[in-house]
Amino acid sequence: MRNCYSRADSGDDDSITLPQPSNTTPIRLSSSSWVNKTRDEILCDLFLEKDIDLRFSQKLGSGRYSKVITGQIASTGEPVAIKMINTQKVTEEFRCKFLPREIECWKRLNHPHLVRILGHYEAMQHVFLTMEFASGGDM
Repeated sequence: MRNCYSRADSGDDDSITLPQPSNTTPIRLSSSSWVNKTRDEILCDLFLEKDIDLRFSQKLGSGRYSKVITGQIASTGEPVAIKMINTQKVTEEFRCKFLPREIECWKRLNHPHLVRILGHYEAMQHVFLTMEFASGGDM
């Protein structure tokens, strides 16, 4: 199996899997719980499973294949930034080589002047990178 964020297939399985830390089992959510919900409501539900509240999110910026929004840790109220990378718009080399490498390197970084990554998830043809919120800056 390739270490790669795969593009969505056109199969009949309309549930998604959110990656978890290696010592836990992935959460599998059935689309039956999404009846009459918008894409944004589904996204909010998925992030609440990870203790992240997106109800009052704002767009911070965007690029060719991603955008960054705000959120907050639901249990503490701490602000976070979430980079949403559309895996349908990036090259296979980026998905399979550079993105996993970037995530692994970022998880290992620990410096008071660098934004820390708090988690990463894959759902709805996107990879979501949750990171500390740093106001007044650009990445």
